[in-house]
Amino acid sequence: MPPLRRLLGLGRYAPAKGWDTVLRALAELPEATLALHGPQLTPADRAYRPALERLAAELGLLQRVSFGSEVAYDAVPGLFAEADALVNATRGNAADKVLPAVLANQQSALSALQNMQQAWQQLPAAQRSSKRFAG
Repeated sequence: MPPLRRLLGLGRYAPAKGWDTVLRALAELPEATLALHGPQLTPADRAYRPALERLAAELGLLQRVSFGSEVAYDAVPGLFAEADALVNATRGNAADKVLPAVLANQQSALSALQNMQQAWQQLPAAQRSSKRFAG
């Protein structure tokens, strides 16, 4: 199998998402790049992204990592198509549940996406947008 070169991370810039762990792992993969996309919804999120950018600089990764903002739902399939692997280092009880359920064949990808959409619709309006992936 060829090495995983184009890594993708989707989700909030929140400490619970573990992006610092992903950056440290990226430092061990000299041929890999990482594209992160996600919103900054809270003051902690807004403080965490600059900390991640500083960590990337300290690790010498600025040429291999990009920090993007949230993306439109219809752009996600294109991001998946461009990536070799999706990374997820979510910590503790903040773990995402949709992807593991799909991988364990507990539900279809369509069912998982429908469940995710239902959960998203239950969020307060201030925390969601009809055109954005918030992860």
